[in-house]
Amino acid sequence: MPANADGAALVTTPDLSDVGERAKRRIAYRLLPFVFLIYIVNYIDRVNVSLNAGTQGNGSLES
Repeated sequence: MPANADGAALVTTPDLSDVGERAKRRIAYRLLPFVFLIYIVNYIDRVNVSLNAGTQGNGSLES
């Protein structure tokens, strides 16, 4: 650990850009799995709706 002329340890603060990069990385790690799951659910829903519309013939989604 670096020390000043008196021998006391210097406390350095992290660079602001480094803090921003770490924050972006943490947010990405938390959100990307959720976004991926929502994307898959959306895809399944669209396929299901298109198959439903094709089997009814008139394209309405009512039972």
